[in-house]
Amino acid sequence: MVGVPSRSPLVRVLELTLLAATPVVLLVGAAAAWAHANTLAFDFDRAYAPAAHLVLHGSSPYGPTTHAVLSSQTAFVYPPIGAFLAAPLAALPAHAADLLVTVLAVLAVPAILALVGVRDWRCLGASLLWMPTISAIHLGTVSVVLALGVALVWRWREHPTRAGLVLGLVIALKLFLWPLVVWLVITRRFKAAIVAAGSSVVFFLAPWIPIRGAGLMSYPHRLSLLSSLEAKSGFSPAALLAHLGVGWSAAEAVGYAVGVAVLVLAYRRRRSETAGLSLLCAASLLLTPILWPNYLLIMLVPLGLLRPRFGVIWLLPVILLGQPVFAPPVWEIAVFLAILAALTLDRVGSLPFRRPQPVLA
Repeated sequence: MVGVPSRSPLVRVLELTLLAATPVVLLVGAAAAWAHANTLAFDFDRAYAPAAHLVLHGSSPYGPTTHAVLSSQTAFVYPPIGAFLAAPLAALPAHAADLLVTVLAVLAVPAILALVGVRDWRCLGASLLWMPTISAIHLGTVSVVLALGVALVWRWREHPTRAGLVLGLVIALKLFLWPLVVWLVITRRFKAAIVAAGSSVVFFLAPWIPIRGAGLMSYPHRLSLLSSLEAKSGFSPAALLAHLGVGWSAAEAVGYAVGVAVLVLAYRRRRSETAGLSLLCAASLLLTPILWPNYLLIMLVPLGLLRPRFGVIWLLPVILLGQPVFAPPVWEIAVFLAILAALTLDRVGSLPFRRPQPVLA
């Protein structure tokens, strides 16, 4: 095992049991249960696949912008590029497509780690036990695609066109990842930043052309209404404060202020590519109005860069295994945000609120 120090036989047995056998047994058993309950790749099956069939026929993938429709947990509320990209999978029989999406979601996890240089198999085993990972696999969400895209941006960071196009696609799929353009700017990759900003607009707007702009003008209202319905049930700082009795407007303001503070901190740490990327990934999560656990999968990228060897920090997201992923209790939100902070700040160093003073000879 390359790069892993010698360990006792007992430790090896424990590692193989907990980080190799357990993830396999858990995922196989969970997938069988999801298939039996007809919830395998739930988001893909209920939202993306029907939307894909609609856009392929030139129809709008969006239903009425009403509380009833958006509260169903099955409405397609994403930019239409997601529906077009799902079309090849949606062409398969439904059960086959759901199974394939689940398998691809599982395979994306080792691919993400490989792209950022993680070679320690224990990190893979731990990440497959993360509650956010299992949630993303269960739902068949686009989060695994986003994390894979962020890993590719890192891998191709010295290739402006490639990195910019990938990031543009990632942002078009989920708008909340726009702070990663800031990472390209503060690391002085200006061409890549321009490509990312420009291509994100193209990837966002162009798919509306085949459906004759259906839903484009009402899309901001759709997102606003969705946020009003779901934000308090998520894992954001604002949701935590609301649970503690703070008024929603004040809670949102504080939550966004925390996200902006992390953006500023990323600028202060701009000399470290990995620290800046970690902070801006965290800022993306803190600034999104609706924060679901599966979004934490994005943090696999900076964690793999900062800690390519297995350690206790790789096990932190396992704490929430088996806990609700919707309408969580206040303690779960607090633990989730503490885990996000730990993943973000690990080995980043002391918080640079002041410029270091020069040392006089």
